[in-house]
Order: sequence, then structure tokens, then C-alpha cells
Amino acid sequence: MRDNRSAWSAPRVAQNYLHDEGLQAPEKAALALVGDRVHNRPILDIGVGTGRTTAALRAISSDYVGVDFSADMVDACRIRHPGVDIRQMDARDLSVFPDRRFGLVVFAYNGIDYVGHADRLRMLAGIERVLADDGWLLFSSHNRAVRVRRPWALSLLRQVNPPMGKARRLAGWLVGIARHLSRRPFEQARPDHAIVNDDGENFRFMTYYIDVASQRAQLERAGFGPAAAFDLHGRAIGPGETAADSAWVYYLAGKARA
Repeated sequence: MRDNRSAWSAPRVAQNYLHDEGLQAPEKAALALVGDRVHNRPILDIGVGTGRTTAALRAISSDYVGVDFSADMVDACRIRHPGVDIRQMDARDLSVFPDRRFGLVVFAYNGIDYVGHADRLRMLAGIERVLADDGWLLFSSHNRAVRVRRPWALSLLRQVNPPMGKARRLAGWLVGIARHLSRRPFEQARPDHAIVNDDGENFRFMTYYIDVASQRAQLERAGFGPAAAFDLHGRAIGPGETAADSAWVYYLAGKARA
């Protein structure tokens, strides 16, 4: 998607994730449902970043591969987890892996949201191919039911670089506004998804948003079975619920059964 690759490759972006560690509540809730079924089975960790999920997933299985397209992220992850199989790779092309290789594929931190719609479907198709017939996909995605803040919101002025002085906070706020104005013409609104310049990394990214029902339908069209969904607190999201208070939603889906 426009500018996202260069934005994720910015050195300061990788630095912002260096201290993240461990699974989040919805990831724990999802993995608790399938833990016995993925134990000691091959794991693919897509969008591994600086390695937040690496230790926790390697505790499930030592047969682990982490991939990310950002060289800075990969370098940071290798330093943090020496000797672990961490590769620089674009998730749109998983051809290096054979069919049905993995018992679990994880795509954390909404990484699937930073490509366009066609590439998102291509990623899901590639994941479905490398996933074992009884394997599981766990990923998160931005929730379209949540209202996206615009950069001129005064609440964001208080958020930008809070440890810094007022002048630098104001400068950061103005940078966010300028970025947004340059990217806003590329926003899209479709019946089943939207592409929005949100406040991530001070409006650096174009981000894919989708509601829970549309994401479940998208997964089923891609060859997955009915998906469980969890909000940021790890609570299950039932049929017809939108989780409008949860900026992200986590999905757990197996392959569709023949």
C-alpha cells in the first residue's frame, strides 16, 4: 500500500517496538483454545517485528520461523533472539514453504492491514496453502466499527511525544496533520472494508479496516472455517456483535473442512 513499506522501514519505527514482549490477552485467549492441537507443531510467525511473540510461541514449539519484510525489524529480532530462524520475507510470497507445512500461523499486530485489498487476499491464500489441514491461523485486524481519530483532534496534541517539551509536541502534531493531508486523498471506503490514514506512528500509514462480520466472511471465502473473534480484553465476540469499543479484533480460524 502507498508509502507503508518505507514507513515501516524507518529506523525510529523499529525502535518503538523494541521493548514490547509477550502475548496480549486476546492472543492468550485464542491460543488457550487450540494449545493442545498446536503443541510441538511447526509455527510461522509473520510480521514478527522485533520479536514480541517469539519467546511465547517458541515455548509452544521449537519448530519456529519468524518473518518480516523490514530489514531493521529483522535485525532487531535476531539480536533479541540469537540463533532463532528469523527471515526477511514478504508475506505476499510464501513460496519458499511447502504446502501444509505449519500447524499454526500467527500474523500479529495487525500486520495484514498494511497492504491493499488484493494483496490481503493474496496473503490469506498463501497462508491457507502453507497451513496444515488441521492447522490454525491467528491474526489481528483494525476494527471498522471504531471511529478513527483525525490529526487535528486536541487529544492527539497531548499524546504526541509526551515526554518532550510543548514546542516539540506542537511540532509533532503539525507533522501529523501534514502527513494526513497528503495521504487523505488515497483513503477508500468500500462496502466490506475501508483504507484509512489513521493515527498509527503519527499518521505514517494507510491502514485497512474491516468489521467483524466482513472479516469472518472474507476468511470463509479464502478457504477457512468459521472464525472465533476476540476483543482487546480477550473476550469472545459473538455473532452479530461489533466490538465497537475494541480498536483491534483478533481472529482464530482453522481450515474449512471438506
